[in-house]
Amino acid sequence: MTVMTTHQRRQILLAVTAVIICTVQYQLLTMTLTEEEQSSAAFIDLQSSINCLADKLQASVEETRVADERSQALAFMQDEEGIVPADKITLINVFVRSPAVCSTYVSARVENRLPYLRSVLVQAAGGYFGAP
Repeated sequence: MTVMTTHQRRQILLAVTAVIICTVQYQLLTMTLTEEEQSSAAFIDLQSSINCLADKLQASVEETRVADERSQALAFMQDEEGIVPADKITLINVFVRSPAVCSTYVSARVENRLPYLRSVLVQAAGGYFGAP
């Protein structure tokens, strides 16, 4: 049995809300149009709804990917033995601010991860990521 996360529930709610909004807009539009205009409006509205839902789905997939990479990066980083606790806190702040850092760290070869994190810490110390 698969359990839905709060994030997944929120994305489903957004998609359902988008469908409801599009349906109401279509109904309001068709109340004042001729039959031919209604047919054209229905087609345009349908395409608009499809585009809207596709955008929401794409955004949801991207948000899920970023969240998964961040979780993985946090788990890997916390197991690194060559990083002191204070630097781990700085890296947590960096991971929150930079999905690119998470993605690069998770994708890097194991032997390159610690040197990469050290370079990120140097950049963070210079204020590059806005970390304290």
